[in-house]
Amino acid sequence: MKLNEQGLRKNISSGSFLPVYLIIGDESFLKQHYANQIAKKVVPKGLEAFNFHYLSEENANADEIASCVESLPMMCEQTCVLVHDYDFDSANDTEKNKIIELLSDLPDTCVLVFWMDNKGFSTKKANSKEIQKLIEKNGAVAEIKKRSSNDLVALVLSGAKKRGCEMTRKNANYFISLVGNDMNTLLNELDKLCAYSKGDITKKEIDAVAIKTLEATAFQMVDALLAKSFDNAFELLDILLTQKTEPVMICGALISAYVDMYRAKVVLESGNNISVLKGAFGTQYKSDFRLRNASSRSRKMSKSQLRECLEYLSVADVKLKKTNEDNRVVFEQLMIKLARV
Repeated sequence: MKLNEQGLRKNISSGSFLPVYLIIGDESFLKQHYANQIAKKVVPKGLEAFNFHYLSEENANADEIASCVESLPMMCEQTCVLVHDYDFDSANDTEKNKIIELLSDLPDTCVLVFWMDNKGFSTKKANSKEIQKLIEKNGAVAEIKKRSSNDLVALVLSGAKKRGCEMTRKNANYFISLVGNDMNTLLNELDKLCAYSKGDITKKEIDAVAIKTLEATAFQMVDALLAKSFDNAFELLDILLTQKTEPVMICGALISAYVDMYRAKVVLESGNNISVLKGAFGTQYKSDFRLRNASSRSRKMSKSQLRECLEYLSVADVKLKKTNEDNRVVFEQLMIKLARV
């Protein structure tokens, strides 16, 4: 069967576990959370040494997984085998056939959980498709998606309160726009922010403490360029280069920011609401904050100016990928051109 987050949560709560689970999706924090919840519910506290088996990508192979799955439980009904990032896609035929044989005849004395985080599973590849279909037949495939903007704001506000701090909804939105929508990163940064703050979290404190994503820094660079603030733009570039951020990725983030502005400009000039971009571009615009910022920035330039900026960015992107020119010089020339449009 296929499960969404709500279905998986309900299944864990009921305690009626299936023989095998495949946990996939784009929300790392929640995938780990639910994988651990299954393990804790299956194996009583204090009996983990005998009944819980954890295999990582370094030591997971078909024989080792089968050995753990076939181990009998001690002083409880079932064991739990948690396999993190088993590389289905790279498995050779012998390895794959062993996995298929195991998944086709799982014992009722074990709950097997494949927790996919960083690699090894792609719904576009043959091995993954075959494995997913088999697990759907004999267990459950749970896809955990990233939370909506409203859910993340609620998480940040409640998280701040639990840590003895207060934050306005506006500042929570701003915090998320800088840090990104990965829950693990958000909560780690919130810990730091609450430790630094004296209680009432302000925008100034967020700027001082929060580690900004590449996307957020790129948006700040765009704001600096629109304001003709070269010093600020070059300072932000220095930060990214000092952090050894790939130049192509920096350029890509800038391109994304200007594409947002161009799309917003087209939508607004056609008389539509900016929110139509959500429907037109799927998951790219989950954040209302990103849409509002794109709308605000787009008002400062015409469509022809934005097209000119995108042409400059395209040329710079090619230079960064295909020539031996100094990356800093490419960026300096690019930012001067963007600011002069």
